[in-house]
Amino acid sequence: LFVLFAQMNPILIEPFFAKLPDRRFKRIYAGGVLAVACFASFAAALAFLFPEVFLWILGSKYQNLRIEVGLAILGSAIRFLNGFMWTVNSSRRFVYWGNNLSIIVGTLTIQALFLWKSDLSTVRMVLILNIATAFIEMFSIGAGSIYGFWRGPKKIVTD
Repeated sequence: LFVLFAQMNPILIEPFFAKLPDRRFKRIYAGGVLAVACFASFAAALAFLFPEVFLWILGSKYQNLRIEVGLAILGSAIRFLNGFMWTVNSSRRFVYWGNNLSIIVGTLTIQALFLWKSDLSTVRMVLILNIATAFIEMFSIGAGSIYGFWRGPKKIVTD
């Protein structure tokens, strides 16, 4: 479901936000993030409330993974929102070294903590790890957005 809609990011979302006048950008960006977050939250809530729909697609061998289906969809939902925010940030040149570095360091830190403190032999813990790293990415991309609004787009160096 999210893979289908994520294909709109480079085709429709990025060009739309790249051409958007500065005076309208903040309001439409906030509205877009809110709309995508609501859609993603709705899909994740459906997965937790009605996991049998998703489990039916997977088959009878997976019927005992009710919580795991919700966790998998939640992780995908967060990453879908991250993809939207990243696409918009990229279209406005709100992409900075510090932002990328914080995603890498944050992800590696979370993974190291999970390796050290968690039992990653279960599907459930691996899915929780996925959600934790997705949240780190979301906060880093969000910080990049705030920095971009504050400082403006990254300057292009020309010869």
